[in-house]
Parts: sequence; structure tokens; C-alpha cells
Amino acid sequence: MNVLMISLDTTCLAEEGTVRGDTLSRHIQIAKMLSHFHVVVFSVGKAPRAVLHPTEKLTIYATQSANKAMRVLDSFRVALKVCRRDRIDVLTTQDPFFTGVVGLAIGRLFRIPLNVQVHADCIGNRYWIRERLLNRFLNVIGMAVIKRADNVRVVSSSEREKMFRLGLPEDRIWNIPTGGGINVRRFLSADGAKVRKRYLEGGYQQMVLFAGRLTKQKRIEDLLYAAKRVVRELPGAVFVVAGEGSELPAA
Repeated sequence: MNVLMISLDTTCLAEEGTVRGDTLSRHIQIAKMLSHFHVVVFSVGKAPRAVLHPTEKLTIYATQSANKAMRVLDSFRVALKVCRRDRIDVLTTQDPFFTGVVGLAIGRLFRIPLNVQVHADCIGNRYWIRERLLNRFLNVIGMAVIKRADNVRVVSSSEREKMFRLGLPEDRIWNIPTGGGINVRRFLSADGAKVRKRYLEGGYQQMVLFAGRLTKQKRIEDLLYAAKRVVRELPGAVFVVAGEGSELPAA
């Protein structure tokens, strides 16, 4: 089976030496189960290589967009070339919005089954919709994409139930939690005692650890609000935030 994925990756898998964590190794593992795995990534600016072949079964294409606004159009252009050159059996997109639109257009054009991944509680979420005007537009787009997709991958039972309430047939909703294929062995050898000793210095007794991307979606402001309330009641508690992103100054 040949699979084409339109990816939201912005670290650009096509830039050797820039990928953090085990992202690339997970793509390689997926490719081993397929005839070929084609991945289009949302990159901005000239990448050292527009096309990268980490293995004989994995090909990564950088959009090399001039700016963020051009990434959707550029990913469509790249995906179009791939589908014209190679036989693609399945399309998958990493969200129902930006990559979803590209996947829907390519899927309809070449009559390829489309899988849309939904990794967050956004569509139909009134709190998310109210965050900014753009989200109202994205919600409409997302609803249209998931209803036209051949199947939708969600990452929780609650999101699966919501998709069912939105009108998707049960057999088109796949609940596959995140974490599959992640190599956890390197974390098993971590010395928790050293970490706790380091951050509990100064008389602290309890530690709350947040590890993740510091982005708007993570609502770091809610964590900070909760932290203030907790430390008022438990002066011996300390909050540790591990991560990078646009919300780092707020943390």
C-alpha cells in the first residue's frame, strides 16, 4: 500500500539535523509497514533539500513556502505532483483544517480514499470557536472536511462520541490514541530521584510537572491561574514547566 500524508510538521523533516525527538524514526517505522510512505511537510523558506529519502520506503517533501499563508497552496502543488507520478492508495491528513482541505481536494481529484486525523477537541467546541474570529471559519471548514472524508481518526472516546453526534456513522470513526510507535525506552532509564531533588530544593514538598508545547492550544494561562490558587493553599508546592513555543514568555 502506498500512503500519502499531508503533515502539519513545521520543524521540517526534510531538514536533516533539525528534527527533535523520535519523529523521524516513527515515520521510518510506519514506512516499513507500507509499500511506500510519502510525506508532505509544511516548511517555510528554502530547505537544504526539497526531497529527502531517509529510507527506500520513505520520501519526505518540503513545501519550501515563501510564508505561512502559502503553505496550503504549496502542499497541494507538491501532493499533485506526487499523485501524478506515483499510484497512491490512501491519503491521510494531520488535521481537518489546513491539511484536510488539501487532502479533500486531492482525494476528489484522483479518487483516493481520505483519512482525516483529529488530534484535538476543536470542531464544535464553543470555547475554541470563541477564542478568535478565524476559528469560526475553521470550524465550518473542519465540519465540511470530516463529513466528506472516508473515515476520521480521533484520539479519545469522548471525541469519537462527539463525531457521532455531529452525524458521522460509527464505522467511519476510528479511535486510535496517540502514543503508538513512540519509543519510551529512553524515558525508563531517567532518574526521577535526581529530578525531584533538583526542583524540590528550597523546602518544597510537592511538584506539578507540565511537559508539552507552549502554544495557545495548551492554554498555559489556565495552568498559571491554577498554580496561583494551589500555592496559596499549599505553599510547599512547586510547578515546573518543560517545553518551548510561542507562549514561553507567559510561562
